[in-house]
Amino acid sequence: MLLAVGLMLTSLNDTVWVDVVLGGAAVLAGMASLRRRLTLGHWSWTVISTGCLLFAAAETYWVLAPVFGWSESPEFNFSDLLYLPASLCFMVGMSANLLGGKELLYWRRVLVDCLLVALTIVFSAKLIILDSGIALMSTSLSQIVSLVYALVDVLVVVLALVLANTRQMVGGKRVHSREALLTALMMGLMFAADSCYVLEVHRGVFLSGPFPTVLWIGSFWVLAKMALTGSSSGTSTVAMREHFVDPSEQVRLVLVVGSVTVGAALFIATGIRSDSVSSSSLVLAGLSWMCFGIVHVLSVSEQRHLEERNRQVAAALARTEARFRTSFANGPFGMLLLTLELEILEANEAVGSLFRCDPCSLVGSDVRSLLSHNSSARLDALMEVGSVAPGGKGQLELVAKGPSGSTFPVQVWIRRFDEGGSGPILLVHVEDVSASEASQRRLEFLAHRDSLTGLWNRSSLIRSLNTPPTDLTRRGLLYLDVDHFKELNDNYGHGVGDAALQAVASRMTQTCGPGACVARLGGDEFAALVPARHAAELGDIAANVARAFESPLQLADEVLYLGVSIGTAMEGVGEIDPDRVVSEADLALYEAKRRGRNRVVAFESSMSERSAQRNDAIQDLRRGIEAGEILLHYQPIVALEGFVLSGFEALVRWDHPVRGLLAPDEFLPLAEETGLIIRIGEIVLRQACLDVASWDSAQAANGGKGLSIAVNQSPLQFVDSSVLALVAEALELSGLAPERLHLELTETALFADVDLAEMLLTELRALGVKLAVDDFGTGYSSLSHLRRFPVQHLKVDRTFVAGLVGDENDSVIVASLLGLARSLGLEVVAEGVEDHVQLARLLELGCTFGQGYLFGRPMPERLARDFALDAAAFSRSLNEVR
Repeated sequence: MLLAVGLMLTSLNDTVWVDVVLGGAAVLAGMASLRRRLTLGHWSWTVISTGCLLFAAAETYWVLAPVFGWSESPEFNFSDLLYLPASLCFMVGMSANLLGGKELLYWRRVLVDCLLVALTIVFSAKLIILDSGIALMSTSLSQIVSLVYALVDVLVVVLALVLANTRQMVGGKRVHSREALLTALMMGLMFAADSCYVLEVHRGVFLSGPFPTVLWIGSFWVLAKMALTGSSSGTSTVAMREHFVDPSEQVRLVLVVGSVTVGAALFIATGIRSDSVSSSSLVLAGLSWMCFGIVHVLSVSEQRHLEERNRQVAAALARTEARFRTSFANGPFGMLLLTLELEILEANEAVGSLFRCDPCSLVGSDVRSLLSHNSSARLDALMEVGSVAPGGKGQLELVAKGPSGSTFPVQVWIRRFDEGGSGPILLVHVEDVSASEASQRRLEFLAHRDSLTGLWNRSSLIRSLNTPPTDLTRRGLLYLDVDHFKELNDNYGHGVGDAALQAVASRMTQTCGPGACVARLGGDEFAALVPARHAAELGDIAANVARAFESPLQLADEVLYLGVSIGTAMEGVGEIDPDRVVSEADLALYEAKRRGRNRVVAFESSMSERSAQRNDAIQDLRRGIEAGEILLHYQPIVALEGFVLSGFEALVRWDHPVRGLLAPDEFLPLAEETGLIIRIGEIVLRQACLDVASWDSAQAANGGKGLSIAVNQSPLQFVDSSVLALVAEALELSGLAPERLHLELTETALFADVDLAEMLLTELRALGVKLAVDDFGTGYSSLSHLRRFPVQHLKVDRTFVAGLVGDENDSVIVASLLGLARSLGLEVVAEGVEDHVQLARLLELGCTFGQGYLFGRPMPERLARDFALDAAAFSRSLNEVR
């Protein structure tokens, strides 16, 4: 549209509007260039847009100069200070845009070549057109300015044409660079416009005529087209130029030498024809020869650069080949170089070790001779189908032949290389995978089998339960547990324990029969899924398994008798419910243990009800512990000499919100089974120390002394790793003196592991607390072990105290215990003292302390506190009765 307007206005000879339209074309082209800059981010378009704006500014000056009366010289004026930088911006921007992404050496070479050609063209034009006429330009300055315009335009035109001739690679085909052609067209139009303008100036016409104006507008239209087309396509011309193919050296030689030759010939012809040559012609001639010299220097520099690069590439290739040779020869895996016909070219030492031969002896032989018949056929098939194409690779698992006819599995990787002048070769990597296959088989075995016994594992048993029998036979499940297996491990060691488990597995497999799925579930638990038509048949099988363990096990130097507890459950008719069967067999096994172990118990529906009740009771106990329903009652302990209150024993109770106050025997057995006894023991110890310590101030005001507090320790709590820290924390929290805390432990807890008990008692005694053996005489009563323990008190069980009157044996036992205690320097507390007759007998035997209903029933903390404050009255009442 601007081109049409320009034509119209030039036909009307309206120079002002011509300049406005021309400036507008430059502005629009500049805006298009800026858009291209924002799209691609290349700086060359910023320079081009700057040239457009400078050109528009020069045109603006032309419009405003007559309005303001600015006088201008026909030779050089202010607008040239804008037109010249605009032309230079076009040259720099277009050159950078065309040469972007190229190396510096390439930049220099191409620019100098093109500059030489441009100088020749301008020099020739000047000699033919300008110097042939009468000095149209009055001064050298005006000639130089005109020549600069022409030189800049021609340089970019030549550069664009040269690069357009390079052609880029697209889809494997050579195509001319569209952007280079558009650049050549744009700068060609600019050159033509500038040339027309120079001729008009030479004729004395200072305003642009119609023809150069149309050419200028056309050049800016081509620029805008080039910018907008490039941005819409979204293709980076810089990235495209990386695929250019440089013109041949022959073409370059023709351009350079031809330019210099033509320029020299015209210069000589002009000198012969004319007596004088203009200074500008001399300048152009000098510049041409200078460029020729620069071209020569750059050619030499480029040649040296290329030679150096070739040396570096050759050295790099040599190093790469040396590294490959070293890796090939000394690699830990077998490597071969083969022809496409599978002939061995080279073999490394690892191949020789793999096939137990000299690797040199393999050269020239067919690689298929190292493989089994089937593997050779598979390798041939791989090569025939073309799986190993040029640059391709393949992978196979084959069977190789050993030296003595044996075979072994190998993993083979094949890579084809077509580089080099020796033809395509195959690089083969061979690895013996015998060990990895053995490991894989081992992993598969462990995924389904127990590593110690070789039986099926739990997951395999569940899989069998999920798979219905093929003959629709009903099946039953036996759950077996070795009785007291932990004690066997502790007493004889884990080696004997493992041997015992293997013997159990063997006897179960033999007894259950070939149709059974016998599995070890973990630890000392086994299971067997056996065909059984009904529960009675399943019971007979379980009884046979139990009888198999009546005979002893001969394990190395040990002869062991093992008892087993077995629970059984039947599958439903046509039912697949592994969870139910496993749960019922487990409940039956638990019932067998509860009834005393070493027996077979079949599942009954009532067991589920009891199990549900037990689970409810466990959850209820957990809730009660967290809700703070565990509380303490205190029973007095009296020094029988003078009936002085010595202390209290803390007795636990559960204040149940529905069932009321529960005695210890109603919930402590469940707490022992579930491990909740440790949490309960923490509560009892901490609260007992706090309560007794809180009575001290009131007792001191009443003339009393600090009382002791006895706290029972369960076997589980005693061997718990946190017992020492818990005792120390309770003492520190309450401020109670350590000697006032008496920890009571049963014989069962102490004599189960004498060495561990001795260590723990010694550490507890080091804290300053006193230790007592509770219910002494009902358990092991080992005197030798008792001497080792740092205990201070023995507590005689209430069953012996109850028989003091009327049972001479109990009286003798108590007397013996008291005598033993005195010999060991221990004090004795008699439990269960309920009447004065028992008290009199204990005094007669020399008992030190007593505890029982005669002195006081277990009472809540508030009543125990009042009892302690009125201990003197209590002593007086007992003395009066005495």
